[in-house]
Amino acid sequence: MDASQKLAQFLDEVNQSIDHRILTERNQAQSQADAWIQESEARSIAEAERNLADAKSKIAAKYKKRVSQTGFRCQTALLQKQQALLQELFGTLHQKLKDFTETEAYGTWMETLLKTHQPGSDAVVLLRKEDMPMAERLQAVCRNAVEIRTDASIRIGGLSILSADGSVCENRTLDEAYLIQTRDFYRNHHLNGGAAQ
Repeated sequence: MDASQKLAQFLDEVNQSIDHRILTERNQAQSQADAWIQESEARSIAEAERNLADAKSKIAAKYKKRVSQTGFRCQTALLQKQQALLQELFGTLHQKLKDFTETEAYGTWMETLLKTHQPGSDAVVLLRKEDMPMAERLQAVCRNAVEIRTDASIRIGGLSILSADGSVCENRTLDEAYLIQTRDFYRNHHLNGGAAQ
């Protein structure tokens, strides 16, 4: 083999070695690039999933807040409507009691109250100012001498009987009956803690 053949063979071997080395390095670079791309994709997917979870969480919180606010507004509107209906109901009851005090049956009822709950001697019978014209009529049904006078706290009607020493008061007023009925209604229906309106 002559020198030019040897040189050609040497150059072929060098070229093959270089080609092999280039191919190996290219494959390693491609593998490294593929690994980086996969890692980058995995990080991007994880970040996208975190962002999606955050967005879902924020949307869920916003939705829950809206539902809660809507529920609160509905509950408030319901309570306002309920309160308005109750005020109308008790307003009607109050007016019926006032109307009753304008009838003859009211005078008869007052007499019956005093007959049933006879005041003791020297007791005081308290009436509202508007009922004072029937004082003599009421005095006539009492077995004992009593004093009859007005009480500004009686606004609807009825009467209270104070013992002579002032230690006992029988409240037979329509005001008290109305207050008790209102309070009991609220208590029995668990409305507003049983407080009268």
